[in-house]
Amino acid sequence: MTESNNMENTPSAAAFLAEARPGDALEAMLIEQMAAVHEAAMRCLSRAAEVAAEHPEIEARYLREAARLLNLFQRQSDALDRRRMTAEDRAGKRERDARIAEKDWRREREDAKRWGKRPPKRPARRGPAWPAWPAAEAGTDGAAKANGRESEGGAAARRRLN
Repeated sequence: MTESNNMENTPSAAAFLAEARPGDALEAMLIEQMAAVHEAAMRCLSRAAEVAAEHPEIEARYLREAARLLNLFQRQSDALDRRRMTAEDRAGKRERDARIAEKDWRREREDAKRWGKRPPKRPARRGPAWPAWPAAEAGTDGAAKANGRESEGGAAARRRLN
């Protein structure tokens, strides 16, 4: 076996792990996986470059595999960001996303007026991240409550709590 599977022997992986500063064991494992995926993607790209002239079909396979691995790396990076995000960060992100959606809607509406087209619908405003009355406590399912058809158990539970 010519290549070592130990990520500690790879200088770039060790530097990546040190730079990422994992907060706990789960983050450390995710960061090690990200380093391994990145290393594999880079190997696929270098092998694709090596065989490009003689074997274009093999080059295409290596490039597809590299694209798949880099997509996985991006998903892992997003998972790490979500894991590290605090509740305040999430609330701020929702507010920023809402402002951006409102700004985009206004621009599209102005463009539609300018070109004589039908204006787009206003973006939906999001409520709280989770309902104030979970279905298990209220005695109803979410759809019935949303449609205003709450069960007797749900209404009774609400009266007892008030």
